[in-house]
This record gives sequence, structure tokens and C-alpha cells, in this order.
Amino acid sequence: MVEKVLRSYDPFAYKVNNVSDLDVGVVRAFKDKDKSSLNSKLSFADKSAYKVYICVNNSYHAFILCTRYYSDTIMSDTLLDVTRIELCFEDEKARMYKIRRKLEAFVNIKNNIKKAYSIGIFHDVSEVAFQCAALQASPNVYSVLLDDCVEFSKRFCKELLKYASNGNSIRTEVEKAIRNATASGFTAEKLSREMQSSGYWMNSFLGGSDISTFVANRKGKFLLVILIIVYPIVVTLLMSRK
Repeated sequence: MVEKVLRSYDPFAYKVNNVSDLDVGVVRAFKDKDKSSLNSKLSFADKSAYKVYICVNNSYHAFILCTRYYSDTIMSDTLLDVTRIELCFEDEKARMYKIRRKLEAFVNIKNNIKKAYSIGIFHDVSEVAFQCAALQASPNVYSVLLDDCVEFSKRFCKELLKYASNGNSIRTEVEKAIRNATASGFTAEKLSREMQSSGYWMNSFLGGSDISTFVANRKGKFLLVILIIVYPIVVTLLMSRK
């Protein structure tokens, strides 16, 4: 298991703790920086052309969808198997992330996709390449999931270019697609404005927004710390007046 331990005084810091969905051999070779072993696994893997999408689900969580490329029709075959890769919570209270990888029929997830951004067609890539790109895309600075899952998805696409036979020729196209997605609303800040949640105790106080959206930037974190300090004092003063 690859565990990137980031020592930080940031109380909102997270770390990737679980990569159990990835192949043990790939993870070990990546952790040990064993290029020979990784190259061997990449060489013998089943390669194909894949169309890659960055998707946002109905809960405004970003993830990657990789589907074998057969035509220009966007994910029209609901029975088609797709690979879903994402950064998600392993243990929210312990502030741990998991890199999740799952091969499933598109029909099982299509109704939960709110937005899909086509990033590009990557030739001669494989499940091994996906795992390597995911490990490379694991964030080096951790804040909260809403922000990190977006950055993870964007970086995954850029890292995958290294493993595609046409990586150099489509690099400009891929980077432009990512910029266009960002411009059309694929950012933590813009997504957070649309998110609705009641899963945290401070929701009503913060106007119904998920607490993770509030702390998605450093200004929010600072204000939250101040709020945590001031809130008990305010409550005490109000109670003393009764």
C-alpha cells in the first residue's frame, strides 16, 4: 500500500491512505521507483484506444471515466464497460483518502452523471497505465475533497499523456479541453456554489452549504477557525441572558 505521509500543521490536511483497488505489483513498483518492473507491466498489458472524460456526479464530485474508443458517439452504449477512477474519502473523520478504481457497465452510473467533459482519445493505453497515472496524480497538498478530486481528475489526464502513443500530439488538445472544462464551471469554487447538503452540523449556520465547500480555500479555513473560537462565546452570552 502506498501511503504518502504529509506532515502538516494544517488541521484540514488529508492523506491518501488506501490504494487497495489498484494492483499490488503496480503499487509496489511505483513505491519502490522500480522503472524496469513498471515498464514490463506496461509492455504486457492489454492496450487499446480510450476516450477519457472528466465527469461530475449529482453530488458535485469529480471523477474520471475511461471508455474504449469505438466511435465519436459520446458514451451511447449503456452496456459498455467503463473504468471509473476517482479520489474519494476512505475515512472522513480520520482525514484519509482512497484512490478508487472500478470497472463497471456504463448503465450503472449514467444517471448519476451531471456533467461530462470530453478530454481526448488516448491511444495504446491500458489499465496499468490508468493506475500509474492515478498514483502520479495523487495530490501532494491535501485540503478537502471537493477541491482535491477536481485537481486529481485534471492531473490524471495530463499524467496519462505519458503512457499514450499519441501523447505528444494530443497534449495541446488535452490541455485546452481541461481549460475549457474549467471555464465552463469545472472548478471547486463554481461547483461549491451549486452544492446542497445537510450532512454537517454547521449547515444551517452557513446557509445550507456543505462544510467542505466552505473550507475549500484558505480564506474559508481561516474564517472557520475564527468561527469555532467565537461561536461558543456567543452561545454562552446568549444563554446567560435567559
